[in-house]
Amino acid sequence: MKEHPREQFLYTNKLLELSIDRAKNTMMEYTQNRTSVKQAADWLKILNINLELTCQLEPNSVVDKIKSNLKQNFYPADECLKICTKYERTEACAILCKNVGRYQEAVQHYINMVNQSVNTPKTILKLKKELYDLDRHIRVTLLKQKKLLADKEMERERQLHQNLHSTASDLDVGRF
Repeated sequence: MKEHPREQFLYTNKLLELSIDRAKNTMMEYTQNRTSVKQAADWLKILNINLELTCQLEPNSVVDKIKSNLKQNFYPADECLKICTKYERTEACAILCKNVGRYQEAVQHYINMVNQSVNTPKTILKLKKELYDLDRHIRVTLLKQKKLLADKEMERERQLHQNLHSTASDLDVGRF
């Protein structure tokens, strides 16, 4: 079927359309329990082939396919990112990087989009929104990290205080 990419594309689309629940369940079983290894590998191969063919044959629908894959929540985003990077699907790469927390890369992809595209008001508005969302994600992540560090520091200080108090108590008891 490799000699006929259009037919392979249509076949994998139909297969995924009819069996998406089975694919999702198999991938979830594998992720959670490390069971169904062979079946999960087969579904991943089908998903990868389908995404590659989408990149090749229908590049304008790649972003929608990526968004759909992310909503399904079982297709490894890193796999999608490798394929989209290979075929230089910049917007899809930006969405995937954002999804996996690689915010700096996502920003770079959006900047590349600005450099590559015709700067229509719609494109600029879309990019502004994405960059605003990324900024918000980065700020929230930084705040969470700061809070986590502060909580750890407070716990260390509490333990140190407790140890000092305990040691002081032991010393007091030992003197009398």
